[in-house]
Amino acid sequence: MTKQVSFAFHDELSTIVQTNIEYYKTKWQKAKTPTRYAGFNWSAFLLAPFWSAARQLYMLSTLYMIFIGIFIISDAYLFIGLGDTILRFVFLPVLVLLLHTGFGFLANARYAAHVKRIIHAKSSGTTVPPLFMKSGRSVVTGALIPLMLGTVILFPSALTAATIIDQPVPDGVYVYDDNLPFPQTAVEANRDSFAKYSARINLLYIGEPVNSRSFTANLYVEENGEFVEYSSMTYGFFTQESVSLQLIDTADPTTPVADYRLDILIDDELVDSVEFTVTPIGS
Repeated sequence: MTKQVSFAFHDELSTIVQTNIEYYKTKWQKAKTPTRYAGFNWSAFLLAPFWSAARQLYMLSTLYMIFIGIFIISDAYLFIGLGDTILRFVFLPVLVLLLHTGFGFLANARYAAHVKRIIHAKSSGTTVPPLFMKSGRSVVTGALIPLMLGTVILFPSALTAATIIDQPVPDGVYVYDDNLPFPQTAVEANRDSFAKYSARINLLYIGEPVNSRSFTANLYVEENGEFVEYSSMTYGFFTQESVSLQLIDTADPTTPVADYRLDILIDDELVDSVEFTVTPIGS
């Protein structure tokens, strides 16, 4: 009989595990190496950080909260890049599902390793902090530890995500329509699709003041796979660090449903470009 099997039959197992002892004994006795894999735990899958905290697996609960914090911040960057798309709404739930699935597969093995360490500490007389020598399952601990970790980890992550989303519009060229307020954040300015007959589309330039230099907006529309000039506007004097001008009106029946490219030139030197699309109604 190997050391792993003798652990699964140890006399103190019932004293340490207490609740649901038969479930864990069965899982560990059937497993070839209980501390590596011992079946799927549905309770851990459904209640990941709460289950691990209740079973005194504090590191697992901490790792869970760290991963969720990373997911929240990643979602903020995804929101900036993609906006409210289906991909963004699927991204976070899928990652959380994968995280919970990982907990389900690892739970019995991690708990076996925890119980084995307690047995070894008791038999060898090793001094271990009482916090890591607790037995059984504690519902109170299962609720309090995730709450504390959420306050320490998730709250700052949410604040960081909000800061990322609300960052001011960086220098560059953008397009927006009259249905939305003047863009104040990078997310609001990150728009590249407008429905036909929806509103006027305006350009927004943010950068160093134009002053007495010429400011030219060249708009191109895609025809047969190539961009051809649609309109060109030149202005003479702007003292502010931002310029907002009407570009095209999607309510105009003659405005093509197509892809567009806007080039901004200052004194005939290209400063920046942006592409956008006028889509059919209901697309």
